[in-house]
Amino acid sequence: MQLTPAVLSFLVIGAHFFRAGHWLLVLVSVILICSLIVREPIIVKIVRAALLLTTIEWLRTAYVFASARYEHGEPWLRLAAILGGVALVSFLSTFLFYTKSLKKMYHLGEAQKPTPDNQKPPETIAKGIGPANIQNSGEPASPEFVKIHNAKIILNALSPLLFILMDSFMGLGVLSLLGVGLSNTFLRKKMNDAGGRLSPDDKKASFFKQTIPMLTLSAAVMTYFYLTTEFIRVQLIILPVIAVYTLLVCSAAYWEYIHASNSYR
Repeated sequence: MQLTPAVLSFLVIGAHFFRAGHWLLVLVSVILICSLIVREPIIVKIVRAALLLTTIEWLRTAYVFASARYEHGEPWLRLAAILGGVALVSFLSTFLFYTKSLKKMYHLGEAQKPTPDNQKPPETIAKGIGPANIQNSGEPASPEFVKIHNAKIILNALSPLLFILMDSFMGLGVLSLLGVGLSNTFLRKKMNDAGGRLSPDDKKASFFKQTIPMLTLSAAVMTYFYLTTEFIRVQLIILPVIAVYTLLVCSAAYWEYIHASNSYR
């Protein structure tokens, strides 16, 4: 029942592709629905990426159809609102897997429960190390860990600039954004291999190092498009896509650095 929004999103986009005659994409939509049966973390990553692409496709469709109606002097606001609502449902569906029940269902690494004192090792009790400060008892971050982590922050902070590339070369821009997502996965794996952990203060600093430059760049890119493109295009596709992308990355950073108690070992 909790997966209903995601399933509906794939059903609706499948019907959209069916109407357009894109049979391969219809098959992909069906496969994505069936993949939800597999309770593995990798499925969650694939489904989230697919839902984001679905959101972008609905925004693109809204722009194309509404622009055509606008140019012919026909009503277009209702169409834009409906397709925008469908895009919003697809986007919000990416957050389903943050619920406790789905995190448990897909083995997404729930925080460890506090251990009673009578079950702790004697040396742990003697040192006064409990669940609140256990994450500070590990080895400090290695130089390699810090280097990879800083590269990850810079990559995410500068990623809004790719939307300028997307405006001229849509395919290359989309592939570049997907590359950013894959690079994040690769860099996070390298960080885990490097060992070490971030202190709570370092986590907060990392959150602001990533989000503040990214919000600033996003605002600058949105201003650029607002001043250089026609109004209808800005309203229906470019600004919403940049805003959704920025919100998603900043939300992921908040979850990674602030909310999650066990981020980065």
